[in-house]
Amino acid sequence: MHLPGKARCELGNLQLAVDNPEQYRGKVLGQIAQEVQKTREAISANGSVKVEGLESSVMVRQADDRNVELFLNYSLSITTDK
Repeated sequence: MHLPGKARCELGNLQLAVDNPEQYRGKVLGQIAQEVQKTREAISANGSVKVEGLESSVMVRQADDRNVELFLNYSLSITTDK
């Protein structure tokens, strides 16, 4: 490769990113709500559901060389009625 003038080229590691991952918060929360519903149905539980950690920032992790995953680090607990 021939670079013009004072241009230079460096090799390094590339990482995928998302500009403003918070813009996807609503979609991520919707998917969490669906998972909560599926979990309740799977265990046939009546009772209260407590979800913690939803106030944290939407995070991004690189899944492979073309994809990223958006997620919230949350915990879910279900207290069943007896």
